[in-house]
Amino acid sequence: MKSAETEIGDYPIKPDGFDIMLLQVAQKSMDEVIVKELHETKKRVLQKTRIEARGPARPFIALLAAGATLAMATLVGASSSTQIKQLDPLVVPRTAHAATALTDGRILITGGRASTGYIVAVSEIFDPATETSTASATLTTARVDHTATLLPDGRVLIAGGTGASGSLTSAEIFDPSNPAAGFQVLSAAMRAARARHTATLLNDGKVLIAGGDAAGTAEIFDPTTETFSSALLAMAAPRIGHTATLFSDDSVLLAGGNTDSMELFTPADQKFTLDPQKMSAVRTRP
Repeated sequence: MKSAETEIGDYPIKPDGFDIMLLQVAQKSMDEVIVKELHETKKRVLQKTRIEARGPARPFIALLAAGATLAMATLVGASSSTQIKQLDPLVVPRTAHAATALTDGRILITGGRASTGYIVAVSEIFDPATETSTASATLTTARVDHTATLLPDGRVLIAGGTGASGSLTSAEIFDPSNPAAGFQVLSAAMRAARARHTATLLNDGKVLIAGGDAAGTAEIFDPTTETFSSALLAMAAPRIGHTATLFSDDSVLLAGGNTDSMELFTPADQKFTLDPQKMSAVRTRP
């Protein structure tokens, strides 16, 4: 969490920015800070993905609200303004997609909803070196509000989301080292249909998939066996559109969504514990 505090501190503080809550772990308190939006216009950023830091700068890729235009932002320090460079449009304009930083620094962009309303199946890969995005493999199932998690072996797990018929239990794997193979559907499906959930890579290489369903459940994906938990885990509270933050001790903080509460997941006993402290407001991510 110290690194997260440092990154937040590097943002210029502006009165026209949006507010977030910064959790101070040692003091177990919530501090409210104002963070400037990562773009030139007053439009809202719908997706941003961090790229590996290069020297003192911290590059980001941001997709502007229209869903069609990429912008690259470099944070150059607390005393300097954010540098913005607008890039060429995406191959397919989209919102509510997933963007995943691959091991080679490129960005895999999957799913989402087009401006005309249809759910996008074609993926694309953005290369920061050339500042261009090119079409890639097509999802087996078009989906929006899903998760895309980089696994330790470099593959990407695509899980859940909303398809043409509602929330999905299906999951797919994409291997960037073999793009010709496309997205491979896992024979094992999730135990519950989920959308606007979270997927957190744990220190042991497994993935905690939490929320996104009315019942408030979670499950764990094992990339070695390509299977999900044999039984659903019960969360302390149902959450949709929340955040999940991994701590160094492998515990995971799940915060907000359709609630102002927080809870902590501990992998050792696979239990969720509700935090007695609440956030100052109900918060949800796009």
